Amino acid sequence: MRPSKQRYLKEGSGEAASLEAEPFGVRIPRGIVGQWKAGAGVDTRVYREKGVDVALVTEMLVQAWDDVYDTAVLVSGDSDYAAAVREVIRHGKQVEVVSFSHSAARELIESATRFVDLEKLLA
Repeated sequence: MRPSKQRYLKEGSGEAASLEAEPFGVRIPRGIVGQWKAGAGVDTRVYREKGVDVALVTEMLVQAWDDVYDTAVLVSGDSDYAAAVREVIRHGKQVEVVSFSHSAARELIESATRFVDLEKLLA
């Protein structure tokens, strides 16, 4: 069965793009500040950065140890995540990093089991 197309808000553009996506579980760390109605399927949540890095790393590590997932997908290019990614992999899990290659830290790319370049994915 082919997954239905989902509509996502392109970062900073204010326009929605259609992408094909397989169903998957998403864990959003604490930090959602608010949400407003903009139409069906458009994510309009506003996120607060403070403390999200620590919350995300904590979730990745705890859930890896609890064997909640086989593969974590980290959508970030921040080198601050590299040590946590290596530790999750050391625990036998896969970590896919998704980011634009021109802005992703080399250390994070090299730490991941797979890197997905958004530039190529969206081309």
